[in-house]
Amino acid sequence: MNNIDELERHLDLLNEVLNSDNESDANEDELYEKRIEVRRRMVPFYRQRADIFDLFDDNQIYKVFRFDKASIWYIEGILYLYYN
Repeated sequence: MNNIDELERHLDLLNEVLNSDNESDANEDELYEKRIEVRRRMVPFYRQRADIFDLFDDNQIYKVFRFDKASIWYIEGILYLYYN
């Protein structure tokens, strides 16, 4: 299985977790465990992924992502705080 297939599988599982009902405490505990499992499974993917800053120069990054490096790092920091 390549990294893209693995990422799609994890995103499908994450989508299932995020779109499920939160009706009971038991269900919330189950959802929490699933979220932890998704994060745990994603660690190898993120360790092996290529950094966009290694793949593109500053001008290419701006053209492709419509943000400069500083903005991308800022957004990444916000997401990191939100998910951790």
